[in-house]
Amino acid sequence: MNGAVVATYVIKPPTGRILHYRIAIRGSRSTQGFAIVANGHKPRVGKELPWTASWINEGKVKAGQWTVFEHDYVLPPESNQLGLVIHNLDKEPIYFSDPHLTVGAPAEPDKVAIAAVEKIKKEMAEEASHPRPSPLLKKHDELASTDGDAIIRLKMRAPLRTDKPDEVGVVTFPMPAVDGSQVPLDFKIEVDKPGKLIGFKWRKREDGRNLVCDATVQPGPKGSWVHYEALILVRKGPVDLGGPSTEKWIKSTACVQWNNAEMLAIAMRLANGAKDSHAYAQRVFEFVRNNTGRGEPFKTLDASAGLACGGSCTNHSNLAAALLRAHGIPSRTVAHMPTWCGLLYEHWLTEYFLPGEGWLAMDTSLGRMLPDRRTRVVLNIANEQDEDRSFEPLHTRFVMPGAPFQSVAELSAALFPADLTDTDGINIAENVCFLPASDGALFDAAQKAFARRWSEFAVGQQHAARFAVLDGAAAAKKLDAIRGALTN
Repeated sequence: MNGAVVATYVIKPPTGRILHYRIAIRGSRSTQGFAIVANGHKPRVGKELPWTASWINEGKVKAGQWTVFEHDYVLPPESNQLGLVIHNLDKEPIYFSDPHLTVGAPAEPDKVAIAAVEKIKKEMAEEASHPRPSPLLKKHDELASTDGDAIIRLKMRAPLRTDKPDEVGVVTFPMPAVDGSQVPLDFKIEVDKPGKLIGFKWRKREDGRNLVCDATVQPGPKGSWVHYEALILVRKGPVDLGGPSTEKWIKSTACVQWNNAEMLAIAMRLANGAKDSHAYAQRVFEFVRNNTGRGEPFKTLDASAGLACGGSCTNHSNLAAALLRAHGIPSRTVAHMPTWCGLLYEHWLTEYFLPGEGWLAMDTSLGRMLPDRRTRVVLNIANEQDEDRSFEPLHTRFVMPGAPFQSVAELSAALFPADLTDTDGINIAENVCFLPASDGALFDAAQKAFARRWSEFAVGQQHAARFAVLDGAAAAKKLDAIRGALTN
């Protein structure tokens, strides 16, 4: 094991007796560090920390020399599990052998270990009553405090393969659309192996809002990276005031499931005493932000799974949408790439519609109502048909079940994810610059330029040299040069 952890769990261990743990550990270089963390567990009750006692021991090991670690644990009577986790504190491998857990004589529970848990609980309670902004929230707020429109560089990638060398497939990427807050300035796409990009074309989906790019590729059995870059101009507003029809963004769907007893009971509880839709939305935000589930495994990304396990930002977005719809508030999930984070797969937030105010955003994972529009590039606003396709087998080749269809890259039958990376963090959105001030004339010029770009992208034409000129002008914040590049 290198830079990793190995966990062992003992179910229904004896309590009130000495549990003697012994294991031999050996290093692979001069001196390496390790830590062994042991926790007594009990059944979870609400949001209470399900620990009864906690021990942390650190040590050093040498290359080629076995070191024996031994420790006695005595669990309180309410414990139903003992967890033992070995942490390698080094990047180089360490090795372990011959682990034993021996039951010994009766003894009093370890008061120091019990006190350690009480200390953690107290710190958690203080944190809950006086929450500190996370580093990501601080980064968002720092970006939000800047004046002017943003130009963002978006980099999206997909590691793909085929079974046979001559097979060709199509990967369909969600693309930044044009709306009142964002407009793509330019775009380029390539495969990391020459000649493997057969062609591409942009198209507008049937919903009239979302854009996609179909890239025909021949990645081969060993796999290739397919990646695109785009420059996008993003401004604060205006808020999308376009109201939904009565049929849109209100139904219970495959991944936004609200028409069930549990979800309706939660919605009723949140609505009790809420004076208006604003107050109810705030309660939904706080409930989803704080929800950690009830200890079930993380397997899917839908709203019901979010209730059960807490889950990811996608679970959060689907769960918030479900609770809003259960109260009759139209709501939708938005796949996007944020600039307040580094590499990641994608991120999701929820938008809800209030008459006269339009579509308002809440990001329960980030912890911010109405996050600044200039800190994200929107890739997909899911419609209800997309939600109902969130568990289709071909769709889930490239994402866990429960994410709306076309909110991520979709693969044709000949394509499969290639084993070219050990992380999901393959995409990024970065601020190229904030312009000196919000410039409506520049935004209008960019929209007109995109109408010309569309005629190129729709037939598979791209201009790398033009992209480089625009990229350089944006990095230098030269408005005249940006305008000039948009006219080419």
